[in-house]
Amino acid sequence: MTRTRWIDYTKALGIMLVVYGHVSRGLRDADLLAFTPAFTLADSVIYSFHMPLFFFLSGWFFLRSLDKRGTTGLIFSKLNTVLYPFVLWSIVQGVIEVNLSSYTNGDLSYADIFSMFWAPRAPFWFLYALFLIFVLAALLYRLLGERYSLGIFAGTALLYIFQDMLALNDPLFYVLDNFVFFMFGVVLSRLPSQGVVSQDSLARSSVWTMTALAFVLGQILFHGVLTFEDKGMASLLLAFIGIVFTVSTARVLSHILSNYPAKALAFVGSHSLAIYLMHIMAAAATRIALELLGVTAVSVQLVLGCIVGLAAPLLVAELVRRLELPFVFSLPPNVYTRAFRTRSSES
Repeated sequence: MTRTRWIDYTKALGIMLVVYGHVSRGLRDADLLAFTPAFTLADSVIYSFHMPLFFFLSGWFFLRSLDKRGTTGLIFSKLNTVLYPFVLWSIVQGVIEVNLSSYTNGDLSYADIFSMFWAPRAPFWFLYALFLIFVLAALLYRLLGERYSLGIFAGTALLYIFQDMLALNDPLFYVLDNFVFFMFGVVLSRLPSQGVVSQDSLARSSVWTMTALAFVLGQILFHGVLTFEDKGMASLLLAFIGIVFTVSTARVLSHILSNYPAKALAFVGSHSLAIYLMHIMAAAATRIALELLGVTAVSVQLVLGCIVGLAAPLLVAELVRRLELPFVFSLPPNVYTRAFRTRSSES
């Protein structure tokens, strides 16, 4: 229960940053929010670690899932839960954008929608990259085994640090820019079982204080010179610090609220995928509606955009659950075949 809570709390913190980042960028693109140094700083701080956090969480459960399903079973499960929503919701949002292009910030065509497999659009690049990373990781672990985890992690770190030296198209860029954070989750997930650290280490107030100080100091030093778009050793370390700080914060919350769990926060975290898939549409609809009503105050637009960006997807997710609607966020696990569900079925 405790493990589940901290995972949900971490996802909730991360997805709230995602929604805020996209709402604020939407207001900027609509010329409602000024492109000021304060906006640039806040935007860069958020983008320095919030998406790496989600790749980390996926990596955290990778080996457990690989042990349970085997290589083929894992890949097929990610076809259902990662690639399928990527394709479906890229089409759904794309069609809506095309038909409402006169009201939105974009200029999308149907050709753009169906180029998703070589040019995924925001925010669906995350699912695109995550699926490719799952496939590559599964194949690497089948070939090399778990004993090479640190070597794979080091290799992905080097590829991240020196990515600017490579001429990468979007698919390769998305993978090399984020594989290291996935592997960071893989490596750290095994430390408690190896006796290196305890499960509750990050829940200690002293550890949280150190990670908070490291996060603040790291952000100050980094953004005194660079932005999140400047890739290299400094941005990699900053992302690692941001991930550990967020996880530590979630662990502390989980410990403090163990007797009185924050059900709303956990609910947000457990539905982070639904929020990720729909928040841009919900926030854009809110911005357009407020503009039509003559409300252009940035504070109102920002607050209501974030609230609706979170609340509307949660409402849809709850309706999907209650009505037992299939195929909205994933395919059932037996769509392809039950033969790939466990390692034993491969042999």
